[in-house]
Amino acid sequence: MPILSLLTDLRRVLAPPRCIRCLKEDTWHCTGCQEQMRLFEQRCIVCSEKQPSGRTCSPCREDTPLTGALSAGPYAAPYLRRGISWLKFRSVKDVAPALAYLTLPHLSKISPITTLQKSAVFVPIPLHARREHTRGFNQAEEIARALQGYVHISVLQALARPKATHTQARLPNELRKQNITDAFSVIQDIPPATTHVILVDDVTTSGNTISAAAMVLRPSLPSRTQMWGLTVARG
Repeated sequence: MPILSLLTDLRRVLAPPRCIRCLKEDTWHCTGCQEQMRLFEQRCIVCSEKQPSGRTCSPCREDTPLTGALSAGPYAAPYLRRGISWLKFRSVKDVAPALAYLTLPHLSKISPITTLQKSAVFVPIPLHARREHTRGFNQAEEIARALQGYVHISVLQALARPKATHTQARLPNELRKQNITDAFSVIQDIPPATTHVILVDDVTTSGNTISAAAMVLRPSLPSRTQMWGLTVARG
């Protein structure tokens, strides 16, 4: 038996699936908790004013290339912090589909799912190579791959992160934009027929990371192409 498979089986025995909300065993998100899902009140990614559609509000459109940004819920919600922590810091990659599932009700705010299936791509926010090597995977890619399994929208690893940055959440707001400047580069072209690029990450706080990624991609895209951020949680 391959070592990786053996380790995965061992982890499932020692740490079996538990619902991220109620901690019920045998599932990462039980049916009862799925039925209690509530839509998160979306806000402008720049100024945080309420925007039910998730779109960037008119006064902020010059400050970000993002058409809008959507999150499943607030990072303050214990179940979201728990699920993201299990994924990122405990390497429980099996929880990624449960986290991705929480974002599904919001996708239709971007465009009908049938439209997105024809002409959208998920682009996971990359990690710097050193951090990805240490962690063993990129949590944003795990979430994007899970989303692909649900809605059959392609995942494209269009970006790299050649600059090692500090963890955004640990920096004061005034340093976050500077920290992420020149952090990303384009390594794969977006297909010209793409109408929606959806940047996927686990958490956004100030929006600087996904805005910086979108800024790098924007020049290579037709002006009609919309760019959206999609995250599990918003800080």
